[in-house]
Amino acid sequence: MVDPIPEALAEPGSAYSRESEMVDLAIGSEETGQLLSVNWARSSVFGARGENASSIAEAELSELQLSSLGAIIAVASDSAASRATVQGTCCTSLTATGATTLADTVLECLLLQGQVELPVDPGPNTVVVDGAGIRIVVNEQILRGDAVGELELVVNAIHISLDEAVLDGLGIVSGEIVIGRSTAGLTCESRLRTPCEDAADCLDRQACVPDPEMSGSNRCACVGDCNLDGRVRSNEITAMINIINGIADVTTCLAADQDGDGRVRANDITMAILNINQGCPAQL
Repeated sequence: MVDPIPEALAEPGSAYSRESEMVDLAIGSEETGQLLSVNWARSSVFGARGENASSIAEAELSELQLSSLGAIIAVASDSAASRATVQGTCCTSLTATGATTLADTVLECLLLQGQVELPVDPGPNTVVVDGAGIRIVVNEQILRGDAVGELELVVNAIHISLDEAVLDGLGIVSGEIVIGRSTAGLTCESRLRTPCEDAADCLDRQACVPDPEMSGSNRCACVGDCNLDGRVRSNEITAMINIINGIADVTTCLAADQDGDGRVRANDITMAILNINQGCPAQL
């Protein structure tokens, strides 16, 4: 895979912003010669933590030239840019939007029998070429996560995939060329399995419970989140009531016992109901 964009990474505080730039970028090999040249490339990330969290990533290249691959594929662009945005309230609702902008971008592909000018604002996952082991997608958008506890969006301005494609002078080639990739994502703290010794190490309305994925370790979880999926549901409130009434044992929902004393009380249910209505407490 060839991805010419420099990385811009951030460890966010309450708000964050990072940017990276490169100039006069050239990529190639002995087999291909100069494959890709870019006059200027920029990537940036910015956003904010808190109740209304956001993560935004942008990538932009100017004066892009992808030399002809085995006389099959070539791309020339004045500017290619992508943008990925993820925002929302942790453990309640996260949303993602993406976009690609292509200025005076021309694709030349033997399968197209000539040159094609790509749209300025292509729709998501616009397939331009798909055949003979060559697939070219513009404004490719790849979404991962459940949109509740975590969500990630990857936007590729141009994605060229080669699957045993026959290229003159290069033979049979498989690989990826990604131009202008932006990746934005949010992950709730509850999904990060915050370690704990007791409830004092956790946020309000959280309990310290055994971590099923790490033997011998504990993690913070929302009070009432019996299955540890980052959300509290009505059936889990019912499970807590059954524990209070002696119908079920506390081991059936360890997250029901906020203070870890082996008992479930009315205030535990109150916290669980708040977690249903307000979302699990977490800071992004």
